[in-house]
This record gives sequence, structure tokens and C-alpha cells, in this order.
Amino acid sequence: MNKLARLTIKQENQLIELKHHRAQDIGRYYFLKQVEKLEKITKGRNNIKGIAILLTNDHLYWKEPTRANTVDSYFRIHENRVLTGELKWLEHASAGMIKDRENPIVIKGTYKLQWQHYSTVSNEKHGEFHYLAVHVGEDR
Repeated sequence: MNKLARLTIKQENQLIELKHHRAQDIGRYYFLKQVEKLEKITKGRNNIKGIAILLTNDHLYWKEPTRANTVDSYFRIHENRVLTGELKWLEHASAGMIKDRENPIVIKGTYKLQWQHYSTVSNEKHGEFHYLAVHVGEDR
């Protein structure tokens, strides 16, 4: 999965433009949904493991938010967050935001989220890419 922030770079005489995906709250929700799905697939199967990977140049994914009690606070995936338990939208989330995403995500394992530097393509804002890899399986 990748989630991008706007970036324009020139590489080898070619202009590359990345569009801004926005909606980090929904992006985090769907990433965590993949972790939940991988847990269901790997449960009780020692020979099957899964890995959910998110690649982004949007620091709003890996940096700890400064605001508390946002409607998506349970879905945060910043550096060093411990991911486990029931994750849900807060009560004041709008119907449009949670449409088709009403059910909580339940993470049965415990995962300490560790973002890794992937690449720096530019010194401009959003020129640095990081990735998060969550390894899922019985004997992690």
C-alpha cells in the first residue's frame, strides 16, 4: 500500500509529479484493516506469515500527531505506537467519514510500530520516503 503527499521532482530530465492522496485517517484505517485481515489468515497456521507494508512520503503517517481526541485517534500508526486491541472511530465522527467503515478493527496481536527510512529523492518537503512493515504470524 502506498499513500503519497504532493511532490514534483526532476530526475534524468524527466518531471515526476506525485499527487497528494490526502485523507490520512482513512488511509490509516485501511492499512490497519489489512493487519486485521492478515491475522485472520495466519491464525493457527505455523507455516503461514503475513506482512503489511505502507510506503509514504507523508510525515503525517509516521510522526506522532499533536492533537488528541481526533475522530481517528485509535487508528494512528506513528513511530513507536503499540498497536493492539479494538480500534474504532470516536463518537463524533461524521456519517460520511465512517460510511462502509463502521465496524471496529480488532488487532489480536501486539505490534510496536517502527518506521524505516526508505529513500530521499529530494530536499523539498515530502522528498523523504519511509515505510512501515507489520509482520503478522504465530511466531513473529
